[in-house]
Amino acid sequence: MAPASRRCSRGQAMKKIMLLLLGSCAAFGQTAKTTGTWLPVDVKWEHAPPGVNAKLETAQTRVLYFSDGGHVAVIECVVNRERGRYTTLSRGDGQVVSVGEWDGHLPGEVKYRLVSRTVALEGEKLPGPWQKTKLKFTHKSYLMFEGNLYRHEDALRQSVLELLRGTPEAAWK
Repeated sequence: MAPASRRCSRGQAMKKIMLLLLGSCAAFGQTAKTTGTWLPVDVKWEHAPPGVNAKLETAQTRVLYFSDGGHVAVIECVVNRERGRYTTLSRGDGQVVSVGEWDGHLPGEVKYRLVSRTVALEGEKLPGPWQKTKLKFTHKSYLMFEGNLYRHEDALRQSVLELLRGTPEAAWK
């Protein structure tokens, strides 16, 4: 049997480990940042033709934007990047923009509706009906939105804000 002094040190070590784990959980909850732009984790990138730009990659995807004021934008668009650096939302390709709000909590609820589409669909009336979905953080500070994982990507923020300035329903930016 181990001496009493040794048993105490094991017990103290366990207490320290538990405090460290609890502290890291509390720190995660305090440092989780939802505002800004989010890009799906599993984006499928395609290389542009070498004659256009050998360094350019593009992806048809969905970008999320959360403002400080509780507003949200869901943008279906093409994103351009060069060598791992996101450059912009493509202005030469179509976009589908939905805007709404979220309750500011995680887990929480997002409510949004379609307000703009580059190419109108025959018979479609805008703004579209409200949609509701759940929003939550997962491991590695990913957001779970409509069954997909998103990672924070601030490099797209300026391009998203420029697009939203042109959408009257998203005047809140």
